[in-house]
Amino acid sequence: MQSFQTEIEAMRDAQRRLADYRTNLERYLGHAPVLKHSVPKSTASIHDPVADKLHEVFAHRADAHGGVHQVLDDYLRELDNIQFAIRISIDAYDQAERDAIARYGKEAR
Repeated sequence: MQSFQTEIEAMRDAQRRLADYRTNLERYLGHAPVLKHSVPKSTASIHDPVADKLHEVFAHRADAHGGVHQVLDDYLRELDNIQFAIRISIDAYDQAERDAIARYGKEAR
């Protein structure tokens, strides 16, 4: 008979670590709008082509519709999905254990 063993504590640990990653990503997301203004438009005509292009690129990178802001939002959403899946799995295993104990007693563990 083939079977598999689930390490619930490892899943809980992964859930905690993902929560820490999420906190860090939220912090990065808070800094993302700063990119938009980190390269000012040039006031000297000799640097206009370069500085203005840099300003444009940085503004795009910080844009909420395609830049780093959007990437971080997408990543946060994926982390939420993974955390949800882990939580559902843990809940299912916990419920199965409770059901087994209720049906067969403590020796079901």
